[in-house]
Amino acid sequence: MRKTLALDLSPTATLGDLPHYHVAIPPGLMWKSIEEVFQKNPELPGVVVLDQETLCGMISRQRFMELMNQPFRHDLYDKRPIVHILGYGFDRPLCIAASEPIDIAAGRALERPGETIYEPVVIAFPAPGDYRLIDTQVLLRALSQMLAMQNDELRQARRRLIQSEKMALLGQLVAGVAHEINTPVGICLTAATHLQAQSGDIAGRFEAGTLTKSDLQHYLAVAGETAGLIFTNITRAAELIQGFKQVAVDQTSQKRRRFNLGKTIRDTLISLKPQLKNTSHKIVVEGADDIEVDSYPGSISQIITNLVLNALTHAFDNGREHGRIVIRAGTTGDEVELSLEDDGKGIPESDLQHIFEPFFSTRQGQGGSGLGLHIVYNLVTANLGGRICCESTVGRGTRFVMIF
Repeated sequence: MRKTLALDLSPTATLGDLPHYHVAIPPGLMWKSIEEVFQKNPELPGVVVLDQETLCGMISRQRFMELMNQPFRHDLYDKRPIVHILGYGFDRPLCIAASEPIDIAAGRALERPGETIYEPVVIAFPAPGDYRLIDTQVLLRALSQMLAMQNDELRQARRRLIQSEKMALLGQLVAGVAHEINTPVGICLTAATHLQAQSGDIAGRFEAGTLTKSDLQHYLAVAGETAGLIFTNITRAAELIQGFKQVAVDQTSQKRRRFNLGKTIRDTLISLKPQLKNTSHKIVVEGADDIEVDSYPGSISQIITNLVLNALTHAFDNGREHGRIVIRAGTTGDEVELSLEDDGKGIPESDLQHIFEPFFSTRQGQGGSGLGLHIVYNLVTANLGGRICCESTVGRGTRFVMIF
């Protein structure tokens, strides 16, 4: 007999990898001998009956005990060879190749009639006459372990996908901030260059002794105006950088803190400037500036980004150039209601019930991953502890409502 207690399985494990028993008896063996085999091995689920290399049948411990406890069993069985009593109540055993995947083997075992569903399963190995037994309970335990491993793999895959999505959004944020910072920094550079030229000119006039009062007054006016321009744009660039730093920290750390909802939304929208710069779509934020939230700003930032990108990808993909997206926020007691509404083409009712499912996309093969709204759903329900719904009418637009 060969038995292994621990189930150390790989994702590709087969029936032959499971703990099994190698106890084969000839059909001419007497009944009393089979009783001794079971007495010596109290955990043995049954024995395989072989006529040389041919499988004749299988005697399970349960069936053996049933027959042994019948009246007159001594006269009926003890004096006869095993082959003569196989037909008294032993069905043809379920024999499965050792190479069969565990889930398929377990499914076949569970398809048996109720009175035989928990009888052992015969494993057929490649070598001629190599038949062994496996306890069905072990097979089902292995199936449970394999399903748990698959679920764990799915959870890990989902975490990797979400992390990839976060990094992609962070990359968009960097591009958006770089695009926004380029304007004030460019103005500062131009102003500083102009001020440098004016300073050089006034210094030359001073050295040559040709500097007049009007020249000095003009220079002072230019210097004051240029300094103000530099200060204003440097301040704007600093605000953008600070907003970028905060959104980046929030999206990567997912820490809870108190923040202004309107500022978080506006900082997030900065990252979408590259996607919006070649369109005439307009995004409006209403009611969020007066709301202080104690929650997870990184999750809210990612939700806004995914919903806006979803609208740009799906709502206005029919060639419309002047779309409108409205982000509204309000409070009721301790709850925040945050909605995003577009006036795009809408979602058909047949698709509406599937939009939050993973990998569901109407743009498969066209750049649609089917993960954007699934991630939004998980962020709202899991991270924010809230709920989300979607309302849509074909031809009139779509509205997502989140309460957290």
